[in-house]
Amino acid sequence: MDIKVGDKVVSLFDGLSIKKGNEYTVAEMNVESHYYGDDIRFTLIDTRTGEKLYGIVGIDGFKKVESPKHEGKILIMVDEKDNNKIIARDLLTNKTVEAKCNPKDEWDFNKGAKLALERLTELEKPKGWTGKVVLVKAEYDTIYFTLGKVYKVENGYIIDDTQTPYNGYYIITSVDALNKYANSCMPCNREFIEYKGGAEE
Repeated sequence: MDIKVGDKVVSLFDGLSIKKGNEYTVAEMNVESHYYGDDIRFTLIDTRTGEKLYGIVGIDGFKKVESPKHEGKILIMVDEKDNNKIIARDLLTNKTVEAKCNPKDEWDFNKGAKLALERLTELEKPKGWTGKVVLVKAEYDTIYFTLGKVYKVENGYIIDDTQTPYNGYYIITSVDALNKYANSCMPCNREFIEYKGGAEE
C-alpha cells in the first residue's frame, strides 16, 4: 500500500460519499485490519469541489494518481530590498511565497529557505463560503433548521437553530455544496437558497 497523506487518488468504486472515477486528495488515512481483510478509514478532499469527505473503503478501493514530472524550477532568493526576507518562486507556475526573519531572531538563510519552500509546496486548503441562506424546502421536520428561516454560513460552517456552527461531512464552499450536505444523511429533500436581504430575520 503506497498511498499516503497528501497523495491524489482515484476511487475505483462508488460509495456513500465517493464516486467511481473521481479524483481526491488524501487528507487523513488509517488502515484498519479485520478478520476479512484491511480497510482504510479516510478523510478525502474532492479536487473539483473542495468538499471534505469521510468514510471507510477496502484497501483496494483507491488507485494512486502519479504526479507528472515537474519540468520547471524553484528559485529561492533573498529579497534585494529587504535582507530579512526570502522569496521562493515556482518558475513553472510563477507562484511566489515569502518567509521573513523576525528582527529579534538570528539570521539563518537555510531556515528561511526551508520555510519558504514548505509554504510554496504545501497543499492548498479549500476555502469555506461565507454568506446567508434561507431554507425554502424541507420534507421532514427537524430540530436544527426551520422552514423559511435565514441562516448564516461562516467560513464553510452553517449556524443552525441551536447556534452551533456545523458542516457535517462537507466543507461548505457554495449554496450547491450546502444542499448536497443537507441531503447526504437522509432523503429529507431540504433546499437552501442564497439570502439576498429584504426580510427580517
